[in-house]
Amino acid sequence: ALLIEQWSWHATFAVNVPILVVAFMAAMRYVPHVEVQKQAKLDLIGSSLFAITLSSIVLIVTQQNYTNVVLWLIVIVGAIAFVRYEQRIEAPLIDFQLFRKRNFRAANMSILLNNGVMYGTLLLMPTLLVIDERFTLTQIGAALFTFSVAISIFSWIGGKFEGSIGRKRTITLAFIITALAMCSYFLLITNSSLLVLHVILFVAGIGLGIGVPSMQAASLSDVDKSASGVASGIYSTFRYIGSTIASVLISLQLGASIMMSVLVIFAVVGIVVSAQFEEM
Repeated sequence: ALLIEQWSWHATFAVNVPILVVAFMAAMRYVPHVEVQKQAKLDLIGSSLFAITLSSIVLIVTQQNYTNVVLWLIVIVGAIAFVRYEQRIEAPLIDFQLFRKRNFRAANMSILLNNGVMYGTLLLMPTLLVIDERFTLTQIGAALFTFSVAISIFSWIGGKFEGSIGRKRTITLAFIITALAMCSYFLLITNSSLLVLHVILFVAGIGLGIGVPSMQAASLSDVDKSASGVASGIYSTFRYIGSTIASVLISLQLGASIMMSVLVIFAVVGIVVSAQFEEM
């Protein structure tokens, strides 16, 4: 927010460059070297089919000018080809056999919903709050910083929670808090209190952060060690699918009330999904 206010939106991209340089140097210095016993093959064909299918879906949803029979055929054929191809190769991008495991299936659906709400918040709040100039960009940025800090702090605390109340209860609690926070978003349509904005986003951050460690642990709990890399990749993919869904919904400009209702639905579905986890 400070970068945009002082310069322009271009600065938000430039600021990443020094951060990436430091990250690269730190990785070269501190990440240990591991001898690879078996070189895994990259699933280039599967990745291409997956990218084409997802890109086509995004075009259909967001760009009506591009929507036609050919594009729908690309989506259908691409999805079928992707699933069939992944079931035949040795090192698939997505191993569909893993979805037979209850915890793995629930964990991936949970992180999709969780990230959908998180990115929905990050994209919706600036759009909602800057329209009538109730808050400055700096104030909105500070509120979203509160949101992000809450997610970070309570992601750490969530790991402690799992040990005391169990994984299933932790994830259920996370989605209950998130659902309550999403309902309170409706107060922000007319409320001009900066304190209320910070409190609501802080509570939302608690809900979105506290269940993440349990979701990640659950995604690997029933997976053989040899398949942990693929499982982690699938988990990350579902995380970003949730983000993409939120981005697409925001781009449709459905209106603040409708978008908030969608986020409430995401959280409520999360409560239902959390019931699928096995007790730990």
